[in-house]
Amino acid sequence: MRSLAGVLLLLAVAVAGAAASTDDFDERVMQEVAASLGPAGLAPLHLSNDTSPCETWAGVSCDTNCRVVAISAPGAGFNGTLPREARKLPTLQYLDVRDNKIIGPVPVAPFPELRRLHIDNNNFSSFPPGFLFFFPALEVVTMNNNNQSQPWMLRAAAPYLPNLRVLQASNASITRTLSLFLRNSSGFPKLAQVSLADNKLTGPVPAGFVSQTLRYLDLSNNMLTGFIEFLTNFVNIKGVRLDGNSFTGRLPDFNKLQKLRYLSVAQNQFTGYVPASLGELAGLKAVYLAGVRTKLT
Repeated sequence: MRSLAGVLLLLAVAVAGAAASTDDFDERVMQEVAASLGPAGLAPLHLSNDTSPCETWAGVSCDTNCRVVAISAPGAGFNGTLPREARKLPTLQYLDVRDNKIIGPVPVAPFPELRRLHIDNNNFSSFPPGFLFFFPALEVVTMNNNNQSQPWMLRAAAPYLPNLRVLQASNASITRTLSLFLRNSSGFPKLAQVSLADNKLTGPVPAGFVSQTLRYLDLSNNMLTGFIEFLTNFVNIKGVRLDGNSFTGRLPDFNKLQKLRYLSVAQNQFTGYVPASLGELAGLKAVYLAGVRTKLT
C-alpha cells in the first residue's frame, strides 16, 4: 500500500508547471464545499474568498490544468456537512477528511477518478444505497468509526471495483448479509485487506468468495453464522480475525494456508477439535482459540 507521503508526492509532481490560479469552475465549487463543511474547519485550509485553492489553500493539490485532484484535511475541525456540490469535482483523486466532526448524510456524489477515500471518525448520519458504486477507480477506502450512521448494507459492488485493494469499514453501522457484496469475488482481482469488524453483519460468508490476493481479513464482533470453510479459498492469507461471531461446525483443514501468521476464532460455537494441520503451519505466530476445544485431531 502506498504511504500518504508517497501519494502526496505523486500529486505534487502532477502540480508541477501548473498555473497559480484554480480553474474557475473548480474554484467556485471549492468555495461551496468549504462553506458547507463549517467555519470551525476553515482556518486550517487558509481559506480566503480572494485566493485560489490551488495556490494558497493548505491540503489542496491541482493538476497541470488547474483542476483539483486532492483534498487532504484530516483533523481540520470540520463540523458541517459534506455537500452534494463536491460531485462537481470530476478530477478529484484523493479525499481525506478523517478525524473531523462532519455531520449529515454522505451525498450521492460520483467521483469517476477517485482512488483514495478516507472518511474515518466522523458523525455522518447515513450512507446512500450503493455507496461504493460511485467510485469505479477506487483503490483504498477507510471509513471506520462512523457508528452514528443509520444502518446500511454493502450491495453488489464487485463488478464496479476492479482496482480496490483496501476496504476498512469497521464500526460503521453496516448491517444485513455479505451475500451480495462478496458473491462475485472475480470483481475484486486486487483485494488485499478487508476490515468489517464491530458491525451488525449476519448470515454466512459466501462460499463463492475466492481470492488469490487477500492478505488480511477481519470480520470480528459481528453476528455471522455458518461454517468457516471459506477460509480455504484464501491461499495467500496472513491474518484472520473471526472472533466474536456465531460460526459453527468444525475448523477447516489449514493445509492450504501456508502463509497464515495470525488467527483468532475465539468466542464462536465451533464443535470438534482443532485440526492438526493448524499446528503444522511453520509460520504461525499467534492463535486465539478461547471456547474451542484444543485437543488436536
